[in-house]
Amino acid sequence: MKESRGQNYVGDATFYTEWRGGYGSCGLDRALYDPFYVCALSRHFMALPPGMTNPNNHPKCDPQWCVEVKGIRGTIVVKVSDTCWGCQAYDVDVADAVYHYLDDPNKGRVRMNWRFVDCRTNPPGVK
Repeated sequence: MKESRGQNYVGDATFYTEWRGGYGSCGLDRALYDPFYVCALSRHFMALPPGMTNPNNHPKCDPQWCVEVKGIRGTIVVKVSDTCWGCQAYDVDVADAVYHYLDDPNKGRVRMNWRFVDCRTNPPGVK
């Protein structure tokens, strides 16, 4: 699948805690990124390209790939850092520490709009 920045997706937004103390499928050193502003994408987006065996080299793990998520409470940008094995194709799993910027964490799963953005011009954080 060829994704483009700016293309809108709609899926369930959930949150996870696995980013704490781990590298995720991208193998990112959390010391290089704000650990709160990370996300995991579904296998639909994180499946390895043909011939690739190391998920750390996945194109979405490149420093330029971020995700902008819009919730009823606001908008955040998060760095792609992991694979969400339980997510449906267009779901996005964000770090638990930032989900409250999008919606009430007690809901746990809410439909939201999101899109890919370039981290170099739109860095992770609350927008």
